[in-house]
Amino acid sequence: KLKNLHSLLQQQGSWRKCKGFETIEFYHQCAGWKRARRFVAVRKVTNIKTEGLLFPIYEYDYFCYVTNLQDTPLVIHSCYKKRATSENWIEAVKNQVYGGTILTNSFWANAALFAISVLSYNLLVWMRWLTDKASWHEEVSTFRLWFIRLAGKLVCSGRQVFIKLPLNCLWQDRWEQISQKIENLQFS
Repeated sequence: KLKNLHSLLQQQGSWRKCKGFETIEFYHQCAGWKRARRFVAVRKVTNIKTEGLLFPIYEYDYFCYVTNLQDTPLVIHSCYKKRATSENWIEAVKNQVYGGTILTNSFWANAALFAISVLSYNLLVWMRWLTDKASWHEEVSTFRLWFIRLAGKLVCSGRQVFIKLPLNCLWQDRWEQISQKIENLQFS
């Protein structure tokens, strides 16, 4: 993480236009580094302000990578974009489904535990996508806090098993709606 990245990118020379993006390459040595490294930056216009202005003001989304790959900036951007998505998923499994906290002295046991964590993460995401669009944008740990870690009582009555929620449960209506949608799911 580079604190002054935005200003560093704005100070760079002329950006080259390429397929709806603008790109630039430069070398920069951050504090604590022994040598300068190659930075590849890509930006895309997100908004143009013109009202009441003599010259338009462009607003950009910036993407910047420190890399030793020798590809073009757009190829590097595409490569790292895919990788960043995967790293976000790994972070979610490690920190929100605790895939990285249950460690044993066996590689295969750790691999199995991580695979189970990935499976549970995928099941949680899939269940939320099928039943509750509001929770779709919540972090897994937030959803787990109000949906799974809910205080309740498991009751068996008339050969049926159900959960009895507390009378003043904060999310009772939402919880019951999701539970009902889960029960109504049908797969072909």
